[in-house]
Amino acid sequence: NVHEVFMVTTEEIEKSEDEWHIFLNITLLRIMKKNGLRKNYFNSFP
Repeated sequence: NVHEVFMVTTEEIEKSEDEWHIFLNITLLRIMKKNGLRKNYFNSFP
């Protein structure tokens, strides 16, 4: 069934995107922590 294969592929892509976003967020936090920007960064949000 082509539809089932497509669904699985879509789920795999979404999963890898989530992992990529988590990786990006952690990397950003590490950089901000290192530069001491973390507090200012979060305070800039309304």
